[in-house]
Amino acid sequence: MLTGCATSKRVHETLQTTSVTTEQTDLRAESRQTTEATARTETESTTAESEDARRIELEFDTTQPADSATGLPPVKRITITDRRRNRATDTRRQTTDTLTKQTKITFQDSTRRETRTETIAEHDTQKKSRPSRLPWLLVGLALVALAWAAWKRWGR
Repeated sequence: MLTGCATSKRVHETLQTTSVTTEQTDLRAESRQTTEATARTETESTTAESEDARRIELEFDTTQPADSATGLPPVKRITITDRRRNRATDTRRQTTDTLTKQTKITFQDSTRRETRTETIAEHDTQKKSRPSRLPWLLVGLALVALAWAAWKRWGR
């Protein structure tokens, strides 16, 4: 009577997992080459110019009387000096060639991964639980009450 209050439970578990993985990889390399040529010319020109100069010297004879129209004494001597300078041009050219070459290589890795997981689970449980303590508690209280009543009646 006291053990008939317990329940039982049955457990059965099955777990089946199926996993499918698909992976696709693409590898691509790309190369770009840039060539740049630059020519630079520098021209330097130097010019020396000539100069024409004329010098006129007048020497007056101050021992004679002055002319009434001009108010100047008569001319004793006239000296004309011409001076010329030459012109020279100097031209220098310098050419610089520059060649620049640049190579760029690019690698590209493209990976696509697809994973599909399928899980099948089956669950069956059987478990025996502990019996209830209430009937044992009631039996214990009844025994204590009987013992107390007996002691009170016969023990005195």
